[in-house]
Amino acid sequence: MTTQIKITQPGYDVLTETDKDNFIFHSDYNTFKIVATGTSDITVGATTVKTTDIAHGLSYIPTFMGFMEYTAGSVVLPLAGKKYTGATTYYYFKDMYSDATNLSIVIDNNTAGSLTFKVRYYLFETPL
Repeated sequence: MTTQIKITQPGYDVLTETDKDNFIFHSDYNTFKIVATGTSDITVGATTVKTTDIAHGLSYIPTFMGFMEYTAGSVVLPLAGKKYTGATTYYYFKDMYSDATNLSIVIDNNTAGSLTFKVRYYLFETPL
């Protein structure tokens, strides 16, 4: 007898469901798993777009998710979230990408002063 752990979406019977798209979790199917997480404080000068590279140390190009917090204003922004501080001034998490070596984070600060952001990222295992 094979033991399985299964959770179906609401409205589906966990004992009879066979469509994998109707499961929230099924132990027979691989799902994204977090293999690494971290934070980085990134200071970006006035009217500057800055790219910060963080070595991930993995043997593959990871899938990822990231969030940015502007510590002085306690604003949390997801990837590509934008926060306007005035009619034409803004800062935002412009881009995030990974390659065989690094996780790269791009922040655009179009304000008159230097700003420091705390970035939290999650790196995922590649499902088979």
